[in-house]
Amino acid sequence: MAKKSILIVEDSESLVKSYELLFGDFGIDVASAGNLEDALSIAEKKNFDFYITDGEYPPRKNECASLMAFKFYDEIKKINPNARIILRCFDDLGEEAHSLGMDYINKCDKDGIKKLVELIG
Repeated sequence: MAKKSILIVEDSESLVKSYELLFGDFGIDVASAGNLEDALSIAEKKNFDFYITDGEYPPRKNECASLMAFKFYDEIKKINPNARIILRCFDDLGEEAHSLGMDYINKCDKDGIKKLVELIG
């Protein structure tokens, strides 16, 4: 069985380190990017099984911050149609994410890490 891989898109270094430790313990290859542009650059060079991304990014000029995660979803699906994308967000974005085919985990969910592990299985 092939080893699973994850690209974590997160600007919080401490959260990235936590994910690296957690998923590394499960034998999953983990890469990370601090922003969406870097994540797309990495994704163009290597396909990942899962992409975990935050739902909040500093908006670019004339762009809505919440829409950036959905644009990221569209770009990743062009690169890797089979990828699963997991959005960490609040419920207001979660419903829309789910309707697009993304998995989402509410940032306020005390069982969020457990649910994330279950999704990646």
